[in-house]
Amino acid sequence: MAAFNANHPRLGSALYHLLLLLGLLILVFILFSGLPANPARSMLGLNASEEAVRALEQELGLDQPLQRQFIRYLSGLVRLDFGVSFVTRRPVRMDLFSAVWATLRYVSIALLFSLIASLTLATMAHFHRRLQRGIWLAAAVVTSLPNLVWALGLGLLILKCQLLVVIPSIQIRYLFMAALALSLYPVATLSQILISEDRRIRRQLSVLAGRSIGLGESRLYFTRVLPQALSAWLAQLSNISASLLAGSVFIEIIFSIPGLGHLVAESVLRQDYPMIQAILIVCFFGFILLNWMLERLYGYLYPGSRVET
Repeated sequence: MAAFNANHPRLGSALYHLLLLLGLLILVFILFSGLPANPARSMLGLNASEEAVRALEQELGLDQPLQRQFIRYLSGLVRLDFGVSFVTRRPVRMDLFSAVWATLRYVSIALLFSLIASLTLATMAHFHRRLQRGIWLAAAVVTSLPNLVWALGLGLLILKCQLLVVIPSIQIRYLFMAALALSLYPVATLSQILISEDRRIRRQLSVLAGRSIGLGESRLYFTRVLPQALSAWLAQLSNISASLLAGSVFIEIIFSIPGLGHLVAESVLRQDYPMIQAILIVCFFGFILLNWMLERLYGYLYPGSRVET
């Protein structure tokens, strides 16, 4: 297996992520198959007759052996068929995909703003030592409390002070307000990483040697310091993306965004198990895909980091 990974690193990584996804799908199936609630009874209601419940069980394939249910479950996922909602009685994907799109819009903006803002703050901190202390202190204060606290507080502040009123469309305004509120914690975390790496790389011999032969500070920063600092910065992006999705639950409630976080809260309260199951699967797939893409990007930018075993 080691030789296979060494000779085919990309194929080995793809196989690893596929196996990881399959394992998570099996785990989700087992968890929801062991629930005490009867899906057919939940869909038809407590007053439904036993004949109607048994008929629906046969239609859904719940009377079949567990292994056949799992095969049907996987074949449904291939067709993007996540089942039928217990609450709306409609296919889960109808509400799921619209919620995913609503969340992706402002989470993508929040992630983009986090990247740009952290790079800007770290660059300013490099060239201004006094400013560096202030940025580091502010970032430390932000990271001392959970992401949800700052997202909630900043979201309420934006609403209270009526910020971003220059945007005419209320929908777009709420989209940007949600993105700004969600990006505060990631900006602080990524800025700390870049500043910490900047302090470490400044003391390296290559940087000291460049400064001794008269290279300008700007050239040293953009050619030697920043490229190395971005290594740890990129490695943190997958965790930042996870924190953005976790904070979306409160953000969507505050700003009335019908996204994935709002759908999660509603599904848990209504015990809509097919919807919860579908949300978990989509989130697992999204995180695995993101990690695989970041791994490919990291390997492309830093080929020397690949370790062959």
